[in-house]
Amino acid sequence: MPQNSKMLIGAVIAAALAFAVYYGLISPQTANTIQTQTNQTFGTAPASQAPTPQTPTTQTQGPVGPSPQNSAPPPRK
Repeated sequence: MPQNSKMLIGAVIAAALAFAVYYGLISPQTANTIQTQTNQTFGTAPASQAPTPQTPTTQTQGPVGPSPQNSAPPPRK
């Protein structure tokens, strides 16, 4: 696969992950895992990827177990 295609696909995946983390659909840890797997699949070094924007979290660490689902606000139209 040409390098430009790999970079474009990687950028789209990174943007989708940032969106999902921002709206609380997935955790930052899950996004990092997916990004790492994507990098390994495409054989790209992490240094060549643009950093994924991190959103500050206000949640505190609690006991291990199922966490309550956060209600994300609906997207603006």
